[in-house]
Amino acid sequence: MAEPTESKLLALRKWREVVEKVSDLIKEMYPEVEVYLIGGAAEGRLTVLSDIDVAVVIRDRQIDRAKMLANIWEAMEEILPIWYPIEIHILTRDEFRRLHGKKVKLS
Repeated sequence: MAEPTESKLLALRKWREVVEKVSDLIKEMYPEVEVYLIGGAAEGRLTVLSDIDVAVVIRDRQIDRAKMLANIWEAMEEILPIWYPIEIHILTRDEFRRLHGKKVKLS
């Protein structure tokens, strides 16, 4: 049986496929948003301890972010195992601009 870190590392090797699926899913649900890869994956520095960070950039500051995030997670359960190391960040344009590090536009 594979060790937990080995399983996570194997799952992380497919991060590009996963990010593409997640980005497509988010754009299908919320066509008005922009989706970016940020963090270690964007900067090419993934390790076995990494997660995949995806930024969802919203225009409307009044949107219920908690509800939006819950909807995205619920939809992701159809395409990803619940334990997959991915984190979704819902940010306004101003918040996104203040982020440091590389940002890769997905959609």
